[in-house]
Amino acid sequence: MQRLRLSLLSQLAKQAHFVPAVSPLPGICQLAAPTLCAVTAVLPPTSSEARPVTNFISLRSFAAEPCRIEDPQSAAEALFKASDERAPSLYQPATFPFFARAYYVGNSINLSQLTKRAHKLGYHTYVGKGMVLICAAANTKGKLAEDGTVTGLPLETYVAAYKYGSVVIFNGREREKEVLKLCQEFCTEPTKQNYTEEFPIIIQPDISAPNNLTPERIILRQLEFSNIRTLSHVLGQSVALDRYAEVAERMLSNFMHMNSTMKRRGDFKDVKKSKLLSLVAENNMILTDIIAKLGLQERFDIAWKSNQHNEVYEHLREELEIEERFSIVQTKLELVQDNLKYFLEIMQNNKSVLLEWLIIALISAEIALGVFEITTRV
Repeated sequence: MQRLRLSLLSQLAKQAHFVPAVSPLPGICQLAAPTLCAVTAVLPPTSSEARPVTNFISLRSFAAEPCRIEDPQSAAEALFKASDERAPSLYQPATFPFFARAYYVGNSINLSQLTKRAHKLGYHTYVGKGMVLICAAANTKGKLAEDGTVTGLPLETYVAAYKYGSVVIFNGREREKEVLKLCQEFCTEPTKQNYTEEFPIIIQPDISAPNNLTPERIILRQLEFSNIRTLSHVLGQSVALDRYAEVAERMLSNFMHMNSTMKRRGDFKDVKKSKLLSLVAENNMILTDIIAKLGLQERFDIAWKSNQHNEVYEHLREELEIEERFSIVQTKLELVQDNLKYFLEIMQNNKSVLLEWLIIALISAEIALGVFEITTRV
């Protein structure tokens, strides 16, 4: 009986190419694909009783060998769903939690150079309008495609980089610093202050609806191309909005200081016109960037075409209070603009008064010269 047990296990191990690997799911020993995970091994105590000898569940590995995007089978289903027909009753639905974290790294990111570097590293890439999506799975070929909405995507590390300076990382874990540093290499005017935004995501294949939205987290049936695009779009806007809100607050604080100085001294001789003109340009650039680059008031095509993704889009925007925060930034920028007009008008009035006095002085000088000529002739 012992020989029979050893013989069965030896044959199954040879067929499975037994190679251990680290599993992202706690309590599961994951092997390189194809993987066999032993669930139970029960040998009959007597020859008269007939019981199953061994049941196995097949799990698709994505830690030992990265899954390919071109695989038509859903990666989420391949990871969690039992494919061994001999043990369907032993399958228990699994969950895969991770964070989607957004960073604002600089004023802009050179997407073409970033894409070239990703190709050299062997990463999947998808280039969209003003963004590039990277699957940070080494030694893989091909490109991310929009048909991933149907087939699902493997649970790898994904990076969405936007031209306006935001980087959104999905399932970063131990690779988060690595991929963030990669994006920072191609950003211009990097920020000294850290701007971050995060939201918990859970992949749960057993839910009946495509998604389950709560204030604390977003639960998805599977990781899809359109889901990544939708989530990264909102998170990228949110973290960039934090940066613009901080700049608007700083500009407003400068004007508060100017007002307090003018109240104390009764003038603003220390205020230079060049500084005011610089603030005018910065105020206009912020408003232009928010509307044109971030596209906060523009239609998002994926959400517009799909009710499923529109629910995720609207839910995340509501939870992150995108509209309210944008309204606050707009109010601050309007206050800055009003203060700029006020100070520039006062400065212009002072200049006009100076010019008037100069004209009076010139006229007086001309009259004096005329009187002098008349008196000399007499």
